[in-house]
Amino acid sequence: MSFSNMSFANHLFRESSLTKVAAVFDSGMQARDAAVQLQRESHIQRNQIHMIGPFDEDWGRKLEPKGLGVWRAAMRTHRSCAAVGLGAGLFTFAALMLSGVTAVTASPLLSLIALLAFGTMFGLLAGGLPNTRPDHDAVIDPVRTAKQHGRWSIVVHPLSPTQRDEALRVLAHTDANVSQTSM
Repeated sequence: MSFSNMSFANHLFRESSLTKVAAVFDSGMQARDAAVQLQRESHIQRNQIHMIGPFDEDWGRKLEPKGLGVWRAAMRTHRSCAAVGLGAGLFTFAALMLSGVTAVTASPLLSLIALLAFGTMFGLLAGGLPNTRPDHDAVIDPVRTAKQHGRWSIVVHPLSPTQRDEALRVLAHTDANVSQTSM
């Protein structure tokens, strides 16, 4: 999902930062210098920049700072998509009834129950897809590998496409290996 779809994604997840930018450095000093440079040369605030060192035990929270928010977002997306699926099942039932499909007109109550159940089930399945967030692997994997090999990382949580672009611009002028999520 791109930033052009960000308003839909923000509505679905109700998170202020749906994308992440990470940079991996050889030393803590390089990472600190890059964090300071990010604050100086962009509109990114200090609380949006997290430094992760090789012995950092809380590195997962720095990557995904809103653990409880993830569960709330998961429940919200499941409810929303289940409702859409329920509506799709009802619409399908109405369309089949109006079309005069014999299987539906012969037993309308059972057909309605089956179509509502399938619509809701597929909605719930669809609601789970955005919560898997496979795009975050592009940031999590390099940070995890860097930590395991004694290197340092900074993770930026931009609040807008402009901040994301600023972070990428500033970090491009460092010796860091830079990665980002696609959302």
